[in-house]
Amino acid sequence: MRPEEEREAAVHLDGAVVPWAESRTREPRSRLDRLGVRTDQRVAALGRVEERFLAELRDRLVEVVTGGSVPAGADIIFLAATQREELGRIPGLAHFIAPGGVLWVIRPRGGREITEQDVAVSAKAAGMSVGRAVRFSPTHTADRLTPPSARRRQGR
Repeated sequence: MRPEEEREAAVHLDGAVVPWAESRTREPRSRLDRLGVRTDQRVAALGRVEERFLAELRDRLVEVVTGGSVPAGADIIFLAATQREELGRIPGLAHFIAPGGVLWVIRPRGGREITEQDVAVSAKAAGMSVGRAVRFSPTHTADRLTPPSARRRQGR
C-alpha cells in the first residue's frame, strides 16, 4: 500500500470480546491476588516459606503467623513442603481452617520429591478437595486444598 493510500482502521468488538480485550491490557495480577489473599484475612505460613513471600504478606496483612503455630479459624494456611513426609501435616491443619478457608501446599515444580498426586492423596486422607494449582514462583507450585463443601456451607 502506498503512503497516500493509508487509511485508518476501526475495529468493532461485541460485548463478549471487550472484557477479554481489556484484561489483556491490564497489569498482571500479583501473586497474592492469584492466591486469594485479602487484607481482612487471618493467614499462617508454615515450613520454609521464602522470605520475599513473607514480606509480601506482611505488607498486605495486619497479622501473619509464622513458625509452628496456626491460629484457629485461619482463612488461609500456606504449607511449604519439600518432602512427602511433610504432607502428613495436612489432616491436622485441616481442623484449623475457617469455613470457606484454603490450605495452599507450596511444593517444588516438576520435582520428584512431591508430586501433584502426592498432594491429592494427602488431601483425600484429610477429607479435603483439591482445586487448581497456581504458579507460585519460577521454582514452586501452590496446590489449593479446600474443606468439604458441606463444611464450607456451614460457614456462610
